[in-house]
Amino acid sequence: MKVLLVGIDSVPHLGKSFKSALQRAGHTVQVVNPQRAYTFMDRWPVRRLIQRISPGNPSAYALFRALLLRASSRFGPDVVLATGSVLDQDTLKTLRNHTRAPLVMYSTDSPFNPAISSPEVVNALPYWDVIATPRRASIPKLKEYCRGNVFYLPFGYDPELHYPEQAATQKEKERVRSDVVFIGGCDPDRVPYLDPLARAEDIKVHLYGGYYRFTPALRRCKRGYAYGRTYRLVLGAASVAICLVRRANGDGHVMRTFETPACGAFQLAERTEEHEEIFVENREAVFFDNPQELLDKARFYAVNAPARRKIAECGYRRITGAPNTYSDRVKTLLKNLDS
Repeated sequence: MKVLLVGIDSVPHLGKSFKSALQRAGHTVQVVNPQRAYTFMDRWPVRRLIQRISPGNPSAYALFRALLLRASSRFGPDVVLATGSVLDQDTLKTLRNHTRAPLVMYSTDSPFNPAISSPEVVNALPYWDVIATPRRASIPKLKEYCRGNVFYLPFGYDPELHYPEQAATQKEKERVRSDVVFIGGCDPDRVPYLDPLARAEDIKVHLYGGYYRFTPALRRCKRGYAYGRTYRLVLGAASVAICLVRRANGDGHVMRTFETPACGAFQLAERTEEHEEIFVENREAVFFDNPQELLDKARFYAVNAPARRKIAECGYRRITGAPNTYSDRVKTLLKNLDS
Protein backbone atom coordinates (compact mmCIF):
# COMPACT_ATOMS: atom_id res chain seq x y z
CA MET A 1 0.00 0.00 0.00
CA LYS A 2 1.20 3.51 -0.83
CA VAL A 3 0.66 5.94 2.06
CA LEU A 4 0.98 9.70 1.74
CA LEU A 5 1.88 10.71 5.31
CA VAL A 6 1.27 14.31 6.34
CA GLY A 7 3.44 14.49 9.43
CA ILE A 8 6.72 15.66 10.92
CA ASP A 9 9.33 12.98 10.26
CA SER A 10 11.67 13.73 13.15
CA VAL A 11 12.03 13.01 16.87
CA PRO A 12 9.94 13.54 19.00
CA HIS A 13 7.02 13.87 16.59
CA LEU A 14 4.57 11.08 15.95
CA GLY A 15 5.08 11.29 12.19
CA LYS A 16 8.46 9.58 12.57
CA SER A 17 7.00 6.68 14.54
CA PHE A 18 4.11 6.27 12.09
CA LYS A 19 6.49 6.29 9.12
CA SER A 20 8.69 3.59 10.69
CA ALA A 21 5.64 1.51 11.63
CA LEU A 22 4.21 1.71 8.11
CA GLN A 23 7.53 0.78 6.52
CA ARG A 24 7.99 -2.17 8.89
CA ALA A 25 4.58 -3.39 7.73
CA GLY A 26 5.76 -3.28 4.11
CA HIS A 27 4.00 -0.10 3.00
CA THR A 28 5.59 2.54 0.77
CA VAL A 29 5.55 5.95 2.44
CA GLN A 30 5.86 9.48 1.05
CA VAL A 31 6.11 12.20 3.71
CA VAL A 32 4.95 15.80 3.42
CA ASN A 33 5.98 17.95 6.37
CA PRO A 34 3.21 20.28 7.64
CA GLN A 35 5.89 22.50 9.20
CA ARG A 36 6.32 23.91 5.69
CA ALA A 37 3.05 25.78 6.32
CA TYR A 38 4.63 27.86 9.10
CA THR A 39 7.08 30.75 9.26
CA PHE A 40 8.32 33.06 12.02
CA MET A 41 4.99 34.87 11.67
CA ASP A 42 3.30 31.85 13.22
CA ARG A 43 5.34 31.86 16.42
CA TRP A 44 3.79 32.80 19.71
CA PRO A 45 2.88 35.60 20.52
CA VAL A 46 2.89 36.98 16.95
CA ARG A 47 0.50 34.30 15.73
CA ARG A 48 -1.93 34.96 18.57
CA LEU A 49 -2.08 38.64 17.64
CA ILE A 50 -2.54 37.88 13.93
CA GLN A 51 -5.29 35.34 14.64
CA ARG A 52 -7.22 37.94 16.63
CA ILE A 53 -7.03 40.40 13.74
CA SER A 54 -7.40 37.98 10.84
CA PRO A 55 -8.06 34.31 11.69
CA GLY A 56 -6.99 31.86 9.02
CA ASN A 57 -4.47 29.31 7.85
CA PRO A 58 -0.75 29.51 8.75
CA SER A 59 1.26 32.15 6.90
CA ALA A 60 2.91 29.76 4.38
CA TYR A 61 -0.11 27.52 3.92
CA ALA A 62 -0.38 28.19 0.17
CA LEU A 63 3.18 26.91 -0.37
CA PHE A 64 2.58 23.85 1.79
CA ARG A 65 -0.69 23.12 -0.03
CA ALA A 66 1.07 23.28 -3.40
CA LEU A 67 3.78 20.88 -2.19
CA LEU A 68 1.17 18.48 -0.82
CA LEU A 69 -0.93 18.42 -3.97
CA ARG A 70 2.15 18.00 -6.17
CA ALA A 71 3.30 15.07 -4.02
CA SER A 72 -0.14 13.45 -4.16
CA SER A 73 -0.26 13.74 -7.95
CA ARG A 74 3.19 12.22 -8.42
CA PHE A 75 2.92 9.54 -5.73
CA GLY A 76 -0.64 8.32 -6.35
CA PRO A 77 -1.37 7.20 -2.77
CA ASP A 78 -3.80 4.51 -1.72
CA VAL A 79 -4.27 6.32 1.61
CA VAL A 80 -3.66 9.87 2.81
CA LEU A 81 -2.80 9.75 6.52
CA ALA A 82 -2.24 12.83 8.69
CA THR A 83 -0.85 12.84 12.23
CA GLY A 84 -2.70 15.91 13.41
CA SER A 85 -3.85 18.38 10.82
CA VAL A 86 -3.54 21.86 9.39
CA LEU A 87 -5.51 20.83 6.29
CA ASP A 88 -8.54 22.93 5.36
CA GLN A 89 -11.65 21.69 3.57
CA ASP A 90 -10.61 22.92 0.12
CA THR A 91 -7.35 20.98 0.35
CA LEU A 92 -9.14 17.83 1.47
CA LYS A 93 -11.68 18.10 -1.34
CA THR A 94 -8.89 18.57 -3.87
CA LEU A 95 -6.96 15.59 -2.46
CA ARG A 96 -10.05 13.40 -2.75
CA ASN A 97 -10.65 14.45 -6.34
CA HIS A 98 -6.99 13.93 -7.28
CA THR A 99 -6.37 10.60 -5.57
CA ARG A 100 -9.71 8.97 -4.67
CA ALA A 101 -7.78 7.76 -1.60
CA PRO A 102 -9.35 7.58 1.87
CA LEU A 103 -8.50 10.64 3.98
CA VAL A 104 -7.44 9.55 7.46
CA MET A 105 -6.42 11.63 10.48
CA TYR A 106 -4.90 10.54 13.77
CA SER A 107 -5.93 13.49 15.91
CA THR A 108 -2.85 13.96 18.09
CA ASP A 109 -4.29 17.19 19.54
CA SER A 110 -7.89 18.22 19.93
CA PRO A 111 -9.18 20.21 16.93
CA PHE A 112 -11.45 22.00 19.43
CA ASN A 113 -8.54 23.39 21.47
CA PRO A 114 -8.28 27.01 20.23
CA ALA A 115 -4.70 27.33 21.49
CA ILE A 116 -3.43 24.84 18.92
CA SER A 117 -6.21 24.58 16.33
CA SER A 118 -8.13 26.94 14.05
CA PRO A 119 -11.60 27.38 12.53
CA GLU A 120 -10.22 26.03 9.24
CA VAL A 121 -9.27 22.72 10.90
CA VAL A 122 -12.71 22.42 12.54
CA ASN A 123 -14.53 23.25 9.30
CA ALA A 124 -12.54 20.54 7.53
CA LEU A 125 -13.68 17.76 9.91
CA PRO A 126 -16.66 16.67 7.76
CA TYR A 127 -14.30 15.87 4.86
CA TRP A 128 -12.21 13.25 6.66
CA ASP A 129 -13.21 9.64 5.95
CA VAL A 130 -11.66 8.36 9.18
CA ILE A 131 -10.70 10.19 12.37
CA ALA A 132 -8.93 8.24 15.10
CA THR A 133 -8.53 10.03 18.42
CA PRO A 134 -6.61 9.17 21.61
CA ARG A 135 -9.16 11.07 23.72
CA ARG A 136 -12.56 9.51 24.35
CA ALA A 137 -14.01 12.78 25.61
CA SER A 138 -13.85 14.34 22.14
CA ILE A 139 -15.63 11.50 20.27
CA PRO A 140 -19.22 12.80 20.65
CA LYS A 141 -18.26 16.23 19.33
CA LEU A 142 -16.15 14.77 16.52
CA LYS A 143 -19.13 12.66 15.44
CA GLU A 144 -21.22 15.82 15.19
CA TYR A 145 -18.83 17.07 12.50
CA CYS A 146 -17.36 14.01 10.80
CA ARG A 147 -19.57 11.95 8.51
CA GLY A 148 -17.00 9.17 8.38
CA ASN A 149 -15.70 6.69 10.93
CA VAL A 150 -14.65 8.13 14.31
CA PHE A 151 -13.08 5.84 16.90
CA TYR A 152 -10.81 5.77 19.94
CA LEU A 153 -7.18 4.81 19.37
CA PRO A 154 -4.82 5.42 22.31
CA PHE A 155 -1.27 6.65 22.09
CA GLY A 156 1.48 4.05 22.28
CA TYR A 157 5.25 3.80 22.26
CA ASP A 158 7.95 3.38 19.64
CA PRO A 159 10.37 0.53 20.52
CA GLU A 160 13.05 2.24 18.43
CA LEU A 161 12.83 5.34 20.66
CA HIS A 162 11.41 4.26 24.01
CA TYR A 163 13.43 1.71 25.97
CA PRO A 164 15.53 1.74 29.15
CA GLU A 165 18.89 3.46 28.81
CA GLN A 166 21.45 4.38 31.44
CA ALA A 167 24.08 7.11 31.45
CA ALA A 168 27.41 6.13 29.88
CA THR A 169 29.62 7.96 32.39
CA GLN A 170 29.44 9.12 36.00
CA LYS A 171 29.54 12.74 34.83
CA GLU A 172 26.60 12.17 32.53
CA LYS A 173 24.71 10.38 35.32
CA GLU A 174 25.23 13.31 37.69
CA ARG A 175 24.01 15.73 35.05
CA VAL A 176 20.68 13.98 34.47
CA ARG A 177 20.03 12.58 37.97
CA SER A 178 16.89 13.82 39.74
CA ASP A 179 14.42 12.80 42.40
CA VAL A 180 11.48 13.96 40.31
CA VAL A 181 11.28 14.71 36.58
CA PHE A 182 8.53 16.11 34.40
CA ILE A 183 8.83 16.25 30.60
CA GLY A 184 6.29 18.45 28.86
CA GLY A 185 5.10 21.99 28.39
CA CYS A 186 4.14 24.04 31.42
CA ASP A 187 0.51 24.85 30.64
CA PRO A 188 -1.01 27.34 33.12
CA ASP A 189 -3.18 24.64 34.71
CA ARG A 190 -0.06 22.57 35.41
CA VAL A 191 1.56 25.28 37.51
CA PRO A 192 -0.36 24.42 40.74
CA TYR A 193 0.97 20.86 40.43
CA LEU A 194 4.56 21.61 39.47
CA ASP A 195 5.32 24.74 41.51
CA PRO A 196 5.03 23.05 44.96
CA LEU A 197 7.40 20.34 43.72
CA ALA A 198 9.85 22.93 42.42
CA ARG A 199 9.76 24.84 45.73
CA ALA A 200 10.30 21.76 47.89
CA GLU A 201 13.80 21.87 49.40
CA ASP A 202 14.04 18.16 50.13
CA ILE A 203 13.65 16.87 46.55
CA LYS A 204 15.66 17.57 43.40
CA VAL A 205 13.29 18.42 40.53
CA HIS A 206 14.14 18.65 36.84
CA LEU A 207 11.67 20.09 34.32
CA TYR A 208 12.08 19.63 30.56
CA GLY A 209 9.96 21.45 28.01
CA GLY A 210 8.66 24.91 27.22
CA TYR A 211 6.81 27.79 28.91
CA TYR A 212 8.46 27.52 32.33
CA ARG A 213 8.21 31.26 32.83
CA PHE A 214 5.44 31.41 35.38
CA THR A 215 7.33 31.28 38.70
CA PRO A 216 10.95 31.63 39.85
CA ALA A 217 10.92 28.07 41.24
CA LEU A 218 9.87 26.61 37.88
CA ARG A 219 12.52 28.60 36.04
CA ARG A 220 15.22 27.34 38.43
CA CYS A 221 14.26 23.73 37.74
CA LYS A 222 14.12 24.01 33.95
CA ARG A 223 16.73 21.91 32.16
CA GLY A 224 15.95 22.58 28.50
CA TYR A 225 14.37 19.96 26.25
CA ALA A 226 14.62 16.16 26.30
CA TYR A 227 14.47 14.30 22.98
CA GLY A 228 15.78 10.96 21.80
CA ARG A 229 18.58 9.59 23.98
CA THR A 230 18.30 12.50 26.43
CA TYR A 231 14.62 11.63 26.92
CA ARG A 232 15.52 8.05 27.84
CA LEU A 233 18.41 9.13 30.07
CA VAL A 234 16.47 11.64 32.18
CA LEU A 235 13.66 9.11 32.70
CA GLY A 236 16.13 6.37 33.61
CA ALA A 237 17.99 8.66 36.02
CA ALA A 238 14.87 9.94 37.83
CA SER A 239 13.39 8.29 40.89
CA VAL A 240 9.91 9.53 40.01
CA ALA A 241 8.52 10.53 36.58
CA ILE A 242 5.40 12.71 36.66
CA CYS A 243 2.61 12.28 34.09
CA LEU A 244 0.15 15.17 33.73
CA VAL A 245 -2.61 15.20 31.12
CA ARG A 246 -3.38 18.26 28.99
CA ARG A 247 -6.73 19.62 30.15
CA ALA A 248 -7.15 21.98 27.19
CA ASN A 249 -7.18 18.88 24.98
CA GLY A 250 -9.60 16.96 27.18
CA ASP A 251 -6.96 14.24 27.57
CA GLY A 252 -7.49 11.09 29.59
CA HIS A 253 -3.92 10.03 28.88
CA VAL A 254 -0.91 11.39 26.95
CA MET A 255 2.05 10.04 25.01
CA ARG A 256 4.13 9.82 28.20
CA THR A 257 1.52 7.46 29.66
CA PHE A 258 3.05 4.71 27.48
CA GLU A 259 6.54 6.09 26.86
CA THR A 260 7.55 6.50 30.53
CA PRO A 261 7.05 2.85 31.58
CA ALA A 262 8.46 1.66 28.23
CA CYS A 263 11.66 3.48 29.22
CA GLY A 264 11.67 1.58 32.52
CA ALA A 265 10.77 4.55 34.73
CA PHE A 266 8.47 4.68 37.75
CA GLN A 267 5.37 6.65 36.79
CA LEU A 268 3.35 8.89 39.10
CA ALA A 269 0.35 9.79 36.98
CA GLU A 270 -2.67 12.03 37.26
CA ARG A 271 -5.74 9.97 38.08
CA THR A 272 -8.06 9.63 35.08
CA GLU A 273 -10.46 6.94 33.92
CA GLU A 274 -8.12 6.02 31.08
CA HIS A 275 -5.07 5.76 33.36
CA GLU A 276 -7.07 3.51 35.68
CA GLU A 277 -8.04 1.41 32.67
CA ILE A 278 -4.46 1.06 31.42
CA PHE A 279 -2.69 0.38 34.74
CA VAL A 280 -3.39 -1.47 37.96
CA GLU A 281 -3.06 1.21 40.64
CA ASN A 282 -0.10 0.87 43.04
CA ARG A 283 1.09 -2.16 41.10
CA GLU A 284 1.93 -0.82 37.61
CA ALA A 285 1.68 2.93 38.28
CA VAL A 286 0.75 5.27 41.13
CA PHE A 287 -1.94 7.94 40.79
CA PHE A 288 -2.63 11.31 42.41
CA ASP A 289 -5.75 13.47 42.52
CA ASN A 290 -4.43 16.89 43.57
CA PRO A 291 -1.20 18.89 44.00
CA GLN A 292 -0.75 17.96 47.67
CA GLU A 293 -1.11 14.25 46.95
CA LEU A 294 1.37 14.59 44.10
CA LEU A 295 3.90 16.24 46.42
CA ASP A 296 3.37 13.69 49.21
CA LYS A 297 3.69 10.66 46.93
CA ALA A 298 6.68 12.12 45.07
CA ARG A 299 8.45 12.55 48.41
CA PHE A 300 7.54 9.04 49.55
CA TYR A 301 8.66 7.19 46.42
CA ALA A 302 11.78 9.32 45.94
CA VAL A 303 13.26 7.67 49.05
CA ASN A 304 11.62 4.22 48.75
CA ALA A 305 13.63 2.54 46.02
CA PRO A 306 12.39 -1.06 46.47
CA ALA A 307 8.73 -0.04 46.20
CA ARG A 308 9.16 2.17 43.15
CA ARG A 309 11.43 -0.31 41.35
CA LYS A 310 8.88 -3.08 41.72
CA ILE A 311 6.14 -0.82 40.34
CA ALA A 312 8.38 0.36 37.50
CA GLU A 313 9.13 -3.25 36.52
CA CYS A 314 5.43 -4.14 36.52
CA GLY A 315 4.59 -1.01 34.51
CA TYR A 316 7.26 -1.90 31.96
CA ARG A 317 5.86 -5.41 31.54
CA ARG A 318 2.31 -4.06 31.32
CA ILE A 319 3.12 -1.74 28.43
CA THR A 320 5.70 -3.77 26.50
CA GLY A 321 3.93 -7.09 27.03
CA ALA A 322 0.75 -5.95 25.27
CA PRO A 323 0.06 -4.60 21.73
CA ASN A 324 0.92 -0.97 22.54
CA THR A 325 3.51 -0.10 19.88
CA TYR A 326 2.78 2.31 17.06
CA SER A 327 2.99 -0.65 14.70
CA ASP A 328 0.00 -2.05 16.60
CA ARG A 329 -1.78 1.30 16.38
CA VAL A 330 -1.17 1.58 12.63
CA LYS A 331 -2.58 -1.91 12.06
CA THR A 332 -5.73 -0.95 13.94
CA LEU A 333 -5.99 2.32 12.04
CA LEU A 334 -5.74 0.69 8.62
CA LYS A 335 -8.24 -2.03 9.58
CA ASN A 336 -10.80 0.70 10.20
CA LEU A 337 -10.60 2.10 6.68
CA ASP A 338 -13.48 -0.09 5.53
CA SER A 339 -15.51 0.08 8.74
